[in-house]
Amino acid sequence: MPRLHLLMLIAVSLCATTQANAQLVLVSKTVAPCPIFTSAQPDPLEVRAAGALAKYLEEISGQEFKIAPLPAELPDRAILIGRAVAATPKDLGGDSFVIETKGSRLQIYGGEPVGTIYGVYAFLEEVLGCKWWSYDDEDVPHRAAIEVAELNIVRKPAFIGHYLASAEANNAKNDFVYKSRSTGLERFTGGHTIYALLGQYGKTHPEIYPADAQGDRKPNNIHLCYTAPGIAEALADTLGNEVEKRKGDVTHFT
Repeated sequence: MPRLHLLMLIAVSLCATTQANAQLVLVSKTVAPCPIFTSAQPDPLEVRAAGALAKYLEEISGQEFKIAPLPAELPDRAILIGRAVAATPKDLGGDSFVIETKGSRLQIYGGEPVGTIYGVYAFLEEVLGCKWWSYDDEDVPHRAAIEVAELNIVRKPAFIGHYLASAEANNAKNDFVYKSRSTGLERFTGGHTIYALLGQYGKTHPEIYPADAQGDRKPNNIHLCYTAPGIAEALADTLGNEVEKRKGDVTHFT
């Protein structure tokens, strides 16, 4: 077979495969933007998620995507956000999310509204190729047609409690805290209680304090040198004494 004919055959085959795998055309030069729907009474975070999706789909394609409450009769093509999806898995955690196609509809929803907005930004990033570098630095692709192949993405955090203690990761500007998915629903509280517990021990063991610029080790009211020899044993002894002193009642351990 001549090389030109072979190349044409490959090109036609690739085109046919692409068309076959394209489950849903969100927009193209000949197809109007797919409408986005929220529930009749959406949570504010679901409204935010729908708005973010519309904004970035428009930035990618150059065409406006409209948002509306769920109508009595859905059109064949639709993007459903959050509680606009009729049935959601009961075991879906609060900040877990699902990105899936059902026929000619795209559905993005979470166990809670925060999961929904996580799902929207995950879709934009992982499926459409947006990149979130920081709150003021991102890359958004540009193309006339946005086609979505069949999707069934279920994402659950590896840890129930997850929190990135970073001013950048937790920055709310430009929704970066949601784009980075840096904060889970399960929170923990705490403080620098170990420092206070080892205060007495530190009077005779200055090695538990970090060295300052001059190389001196002295109390600083917040941090310890946690690799100092004997610090783990000293803390265990101190905690044991505190438990004994309270006769085992550690409900208000301060």
